Amino acid sequence: CGAGTFLVRAYQQKKLMSQQLGHEAILNTLWGNDIAKFPAHLATINLAINDLAAEKNYPRIIQKDFFDLLSSDEKGFQMPEDVRKVMLKTMSKEGLEVIHPRWFDAVVGNPPYTRQEEISEISGEETYKEKLIEKALSHPSAGGRKSITGEDYAALSKRSGIYAYFFIHGAKFLKNGGRFGFIVSNAWLDVEYGAGLQEFFLKNYKIVAVIESKVERWFEDADINTVIVILEKAAGMEKKKERDDNLVRFVYLSKRLRDLIPPAQTIWAKQIERKQAIDNLIKTILGHDDFYQNEELRIYPKKQSELWDEGFDIGEQKYVGAKWGKYLRAPEIFFKILEKGKDKLVPLKQVADVRFGIKTGANEFFYLTEQEIKRRK
Repeated sequence: CGAGTFLVRAYQQKKLMSQQLGHEAILNTLWGNDIAKFPAHLATINLAINDLAAEKNYPRIIQKDFFDLLSSDEKGFQMPEDVRKVMLKTMSKEGLEVIHPRWFDAVVGNPPYTRQEEISEISGEETYKEKLIEKALSHPSAGGRKSITGEDYAALSKRSGIYAYFFIHGAKFLKNGGRFGFIVSNAWLDVEYGAGLQEFFLKNYKIVAVIESKVERWFEDADINTVIVILEKAAGMEKKKERDDNLVRFVYLSKRLRDLIPPAQTIWAKQIERKQAIDNLIKTILGHDDFYQNEELRIYPKKQSELWDEGFDIGEQKYVGAKWGKYLRAPEIFFKILEKGKDKLVPLKQVADVRFGIKTGANEFFYLTEQEIKRRK
């Protein structure tokens, strides 16, 4: 949860929805987690200061490794109350022991963009990545019962960044019908190792929207392009038709978010204005069942079952992935050509063996240093 920005926004949204809701009642419904002490402390302060006069002012911030929050110990995944006990802190030294919920209505976050090569390096523990993967991928069936087969919950490549495992692990806390909102790297849309994440989404969620910006980076200090991913959990075979019929909206923004949604402010009228702007953007995105474009954004709706068919290899009888980035960025004419030439075009993999060349790993040979550039002029 970092310093608690998402939680503070959620607090303000709940207050906006009902002025009768008291400070403690709102805090009861918001939970945050961070592995590091400093951001967890900041999140606690940022929530607590919404009402410093409150007698019981205990924001629900847990300082723990997210992947340790739900472990497959002998208690099982039902997580009885004694497993869910956590100690909360406030700005004073007093603590409060509470039990965190088993299921949540929404999971929201901005997980780290750490590449898989850096996971062990940053954690300081050589086997941390292996342990993290094991915790994230071991899970009961989607309904919350312990898996008899013990199969992996998702078929993720070990090349996946850490954010992919946050998606997998976070799903275990979410009730069916609950919403998932993450801001993550856009790499999974098009790279080979993104196939496992695509498959997991298609099997367990109605993908509501994937949103990318053409004109700005949402985190200037992160050397990576990001997308907003909004999902609605619909796990289980009984939800398959809902998932298949769902329209996924791929949204490409041509204007900055601040031009579409005013910045957050404490002034009451400005808060209402901001909420209305967000509601209007949501209605615009969900209001189009066909390709739509204006000067602010473009929306490419795609049926979820079609995304599955596109990435499913009939010969191998498994989901191998597809490049979803085209639905965000390819010009409309690209899709018209595909549609008009559909009986004349076949994927290259049907007529040729497509594979990567040899990876040398010798980056120092291919990438020149500043000194080498000067020497070679």
